[in-house]
Amino acid sequence: MLDPVLAAVHIHPVRSLAACTVGEAAVEPWGLGGDRRRMLTDAGGTVITQRQQPRLALIHADPLPDGGINLSEPGSAELDVEVPEPQETAVAVHPFGPGRGGGGCAPGSTR
Repeated sequence: MLDPVLAAVHIHPVRSLAACTVGEAAVEPWGLGGDRRRMLTDAGGTVITQRQQPRLALIHADPLPDGGINLSEPGSAELDVEVPEPQETAVAVHPFGPGRGGGGCAPGSTR
């Protein structure tokens, strides 16, 4: 029997965007460090996914040393997104659609 070997580690810095390969990732109680810590929502707080917008798979989000992310897509200029300032109040998000569970993001969350 062969010993298992971890060939690669992939994370999604932004939920529903393309995965990126990292050399290592810390294992935290809620998953791999930097994996799916941000998401895209519409103005009403409903999460936007690849199921609704398949072209999201073309957008790459790469972690930056300061905690921000670099967004890139073929044929478009790159965009660096800084870590936002903490907010005083929670932001309502609907990861499964309005009225289908979910909740708010705590103050200081980067989602």
